Amino acid sequence: MTISLQCALTILFVIPVEVLSQISFSVYGGLATYEMGNLKEINKRQATSLPIESVKINNFDPGLYLGASVNLRLTRQLSLGLNYQHNSTGSRLGQRDYSGFYAFDQIVTNRLIGMEPEIIIEQHSFARISISLMTGISVTSLEMKEKLSVYNLQEESSKSFTAASVPLYGGLKLYLPVFDFVSGTVALGYLHDTGGKFHLKGYKNAIISINNQPVKTGWSGIRINAGIIFSLDQVKTNRLW
Repeated sequence: MTISLQCALTILFVIPVEVLSQISFSVYGGLATYEMGNLKEINKRQATSLPIESVKINNFDPGLYLGASVNLRLTRQLSLGLNYQHNSTGSRLGQRDYSGFYAFDQIVTNRLIGMEPEIIIEQHSFARISISLMTGISVTSLEMKEKLSVYNLQEESSKSFTAASVPLYGGLKLYLPVFDFVSGTVALGYLHDTGGKFHLKGYKNAIISINNQPVKTGWSGIRINAGIIFSLDQVKTNRLW
């Protein structure tokens, strides 16, 4: 048995039953839109500087994201969740003909951890509706890759950047019971990214800039997701609510 598994089992046995019964776990996935204004501007400038006409293959298009949370029910109407989300998107400028091809890629990955208080605003035997507000820390990685291939000549370059920012998320969620301890969820919300400055990985002072202004993260956008929540509640009559 590994040390991490032993620690997890020890924690489960140490936590009082009355506290454990208030805990639930959820997993979800959905669609997100991304602002990425600064990174889109880099694409514009890159396209202008090229001696050839490039094609925008994608430009930080809406994409799928995944999340999971551990939630503690404080009262019948109020709970507090520890949330994790993973987002990724990107862009490509490119061109290809008989002589070769050119590509400029920006690949952005984000990991978000936040605390999310949630309040039930409407409750029925067949469903419940809640509102929530989340904030925490968001860490972003950016990879810029450029590749040129002309006949027998090949050139490649890449740079890695990172940034940290504070997200603010407000959402509306619908719960629908499935079994005694399982419910389906559908949520709609908006995430506002306060914007963190991108700097060269390992060099905090090497900040990307446009017109002497730092390039910042831009994860702001709409979030739509669906998921499943599992409750450890020992009292069946509560059925998650």
